[in-house]
Formats: sequence, structure tokens, C-alpha cells
Amino acid sequence: MKKIALFDFDGTLSRGYISMSFLAWLKNKKIYSPGFYRKQIKVMEMYKKGKISYEDWCKKWGILWARGLAGKKEKLIKEEAKKFFEKFKKNIYSSSYKLVKLIKSRGYKTIQISTAASELTELSGKHLGIDKTYATKIKVKNGIYCDNLVTDFHLPGGKKRLLKKLFNSGKYNLNTSIAFGDSIHDIGLLEGVRWPVALNPSKELRKIAKKRKWLISDYKNIVKDVEKLLDKINV
Repeated sequence: MKKIALFDFDGTLSRGYISMSFLAWLKNKKIYSPGFYRKQIKVMEMYKKGKISYEDWCKKWGILWARGLAGKKEKLIKEEAKKFFEKFKKNIYSSSYKLVKLIKSRGYKTIQISTAASELTELSGKHLGIDKTYATKIKVKNGIYCDNLVTDFHLPGGKKRLLKKLFNSGKYNLNTSIAFGDSIHDIGLLEGVRWPVALNPSKELRKIAKKRKWLISDYKNIVKDVEKLLDKINV
């Protein structure tokens, strides 16, 4: 069986929220629905003020993401995603490149599982050298976006369900598995592996990670910390 390492993207490997930044980009180009953009901002503000949970925000974001792009050409959005990513990639932590390279050098298959839009995270995964990316994807018919999603990563337990499917395939070794996440939305991902790492964790995740004695690190120390972890795993 293969060794597997799984990564969240937003907050874990990069600063900021890539999909929200892309929404502003599309709105300014009059591509994303202004009405749905206002709803996205309202929901984000509700989360920041503590009126809804992070998981509720992710759920609402996914629904609005699809509805706001309904009727748009997939080719257009992917072209805009490439232009946007060229500017956004400066937000990726320099240590993220080193981290992925280190893990792959130890024989791990790297997989990115993100709630963010697949149009963006497929680019970030390729840019970082990650082997495979799973992310939020809108249903497409005849090259046109529909108003619903074909993935469930925006829902509670979405990442955990994919992880279970990966391990049930019999291809991957649970005992050497590693996962990296920064928020409570990554709990299912972190709980599902042998070696969870809370990377740049939110206050909520830090509290949980400390209680469960998970490795806690940040973008400044992660490469050094993971080198030690890999030596421990491979003893």
C-alpha cells in the first residue's frame, strides 16, 4: 500500500481565502452575479461576527458559488481563474513548496482536499506539485454551469467521506497517513489519519489539537517539524 499525505489549502498552505478573492475578481469583471456576491459578503460577515459557524459559512458559500455562476461558460471561468491565480499565488507560504517537496521525497502520494473552487485549487495543486486535487465543483452541462454542485466538500463531513473512500480502496496505508488542516472544517480529515497536523490552526482547532495531542505547527516551523515527524513514522 502507498503512503498518503492530505492537505487543505486555504489557511493551511496559503494566506487568505482564495475563492472569496476570486469572487471579487469576477464581480469586478461583471462575470459573477452582483446579487449573489452581496449575499456571499453578508454570509462571510455573519461568520466573522460569530453569528454562524465556520461549517455553516462553508455550506452557504458552496450553494451561492454555484447559483451565482449559473449560465456562465466553464471555459470563461477557467480562463479567468488562470489570470487570477497568477496574482494570488504570492499568498502561498514559501514553506508550502518545501513541505510538499519533502513529503514527496519520502515516497508519499500527495492529495489536496479543499472546500475552495476546483477551478482554483487544481491550479494551486499543480503549482505546488501536489499529485491529485479534490475540491468544490459545479455541475456542467454542454460547457455551461448549472446552479448546483456535484461535490459535497462544502458540507460537514464532506472531507471525511472522501478520506474514508480513499482508505476503503485498499490503496493507502493508514498507519503512515498524514493530514494537514487549519480549521474545524478539517476535523474529519485530521481524525481520519494516523498523524494529524494542525497547521496555522484557528483558535478552535488549536484547542482541539492540544487536547488530542496532535502536532501543532505554523508556516515558519512546519518543514522542521515534519522532518522530525517523518523520521518518527519511518523508524
